[in-house]
Amino acid sequence: MSMGVTLVTGATGQQGGAVARALLAAGQTVRALTRDFARAEALINAGARVVVGDMTDPQQMKRAFQGAEAAFLMGTPYAAGPEAERQQLETCIEAARAADITHVVYSSVQRADDLTGVAHYAQKHHAEQCLQASGIPWTILRPVFFMDIFGADALAGNLLAGRLHAPMPPHISTQLVAVDDIGRAAAAVLAAPELWAGKTLDLAGDTRTWAEIAQDIGAAIGCTVEFLPLPPEWVAESMGADYAAYYDWLWQEGFTANVAGMEEALGFRPKEFAAYLSEAHWVVDLRIELEVQPPSSFT
Repeated sequence: MSMGVTLVTGATGQQGGAVARALLAAGQTVRALTRDFARAEALINAGARVVVGDMTDPQQMKRAFQGAEAAFLMGTPYAAGPEAERQQLETCIEAARAADITHVVYSSVQRADDLTGVAHYAQKHHAEQCLQASGIPWTILRPVFFMDIFGADALAGNLLAGRLHAPMPPHISTQLVAVDDIGRAAAAVLAAPELWAGKTLDLAGDTRTWAEIAQDIGAAIGCTVEFLPLPPEWVAESMGADYAAYYDWLWQEGFTANVAGMEEALGFRPKEFAAYLSEAHWVVDLRIELEVQPPSSFT
């Protein structure tokens, strides 16, 4: 099904980039919103139209949404904090309403209504409520813990040295999803708004314990990786009370998506963790590093 212009927010980040690529691969017209034009070269080369703007600026967002038919919406607290994300999302929902957008797909988090005590997730629940009250046809995607987080540059040194740290017990299971599968899901929803309007969809591809996650990464990169739990007080001291509350929730409760029902719900089977690792570019990079130097040379 051919659509008009779809505005993709966060288009040079992980989620937005995955959505933009999936839409472009399906032959759709993408208007990619970014704060940094220099980071959009790959999207431009792939055929996206790029617009630069600050998601907290009402006038800039009014221009960005104008003339689009549909939109993929996401926010992030990592650049300026949770309150900035709340402002981003409220501004974009109002701009989408003013522009008569016919369908907004919003990426939230699984169990958002149970995470309102965690500041960097509370605004996602707030955005869900704002979108549902806006009068715009909506679909909410609720992904779980990203597989792609393990490819962060900050983790590379420890993985090369055979270590994976997290403030979790090794036997606790966590549900995982590949960011590319979020992109595929969003593209599928945007292609069939009549089927998805007014619905909320959990997104997950696998369930692994933290010890299994370490073993899977080790098998993929070619060395033994041991999982080493961090004490909860380390999180509070190093990352703040908000992340301490999140990891405590992840330990005590955690995500509850129906992984087995994903294929029926989506029309495709999201990747299991081992399949994701077999395709991830960061895994290839780490494997090459280990071929050059043995794990014992990394500290």
